Amino acid sequence: MHNQLFTLSLSISILYLVISFFAAAFFFSGRRGFSIVTEVMILIALPLHLSYLVVLGISEQKVPLTSFFEALSVIAFFLTFIASVLYVAVKARSAAVYTFPLIFVLQLLASLGSRIIYLDEGLFRSPLFGGHTLATLLGYAAFAFSMILGLMYLHLFRELKQKRLRRMFDRHPPLELLERMNNIALTAGFVFLSVGILLGSILAVRVWGYIPLTDPKILLSAVLWLLYVVGIVLRRVFSWSGRKQSCFGVFGFAVVVVFMVMVRLILQTLHRF
Repeated sequence: MHNQLFTLSLSISILYLVISFFAAAFFFSGRRGFSIVTEVMILIALPLHLSYLVVLGISEQKVPLTSFFEALSVIAFFLTFIASVLYVAVKARSAAVYTFPLIFVLQLLASLGSRIIYLDEGLFRSPLFGGHTLATLLGYAAFAFSMILGLMYLHLFRELKQKRLRRMFDRHPPLELLERMNNIALTAGFVFLSVGILLGSILAVRVWGYIPLTDPKILLSAVLWLLYVVGIVLRRVFSWSGRKQSCFGVFGFAVVVVFMVMVRLILQTLHRF
């Protein structure tokens, strides 16, 4: 079963690479045929990825969130869902150019790491664990989406400032819409991360009897939460422009990535999942 799941996961990552190619082709050429192909493939990829996660969970008899690589695949799925809504419903098709290369990388990494032996403990089948990990990953996905919106805003802002209204102006949503969506993404990410930390704290007390605040992963999660608190407060107090908010979204997600790499590759932590 693991071989079949690996093949399916790898196929999904390749599909995301193809979507990235056609999305870029439409963005730079404006040909409607590329847009139609991109939309069809997105509508195929979304249920296919969901089916993969469902089958993975059933085969392992647990929530498919118990390893770093499973988490990457879940984040990739959430980003695909957001991108599909933007592309099909909102018609913000330029977002696909920024989103699907990242989704491809996330799913490819998830595929390459999918053969690692998963931890098998009763803890991973508990609703509390599922809620903790799901909320946290939703927060990370929202922060990733905020980064993508920030890059789109900064790109379009630069084009408008330099009065180059070729592709950017008619492929991107208006700056005001990008700013509003970024605001929603940052707020949603903060709320989900807060819920994830709260449920994780309850889970830690049940597992260890206390909250190990000095554990690197828990400590860095608290630092990340404080970073977004500061960003949200400063944005409201000083009425940040869309440009500053976009820069913060890009910076915030960069911090998320750095922290994830540190915890995964450098630091020793009790938080094994």
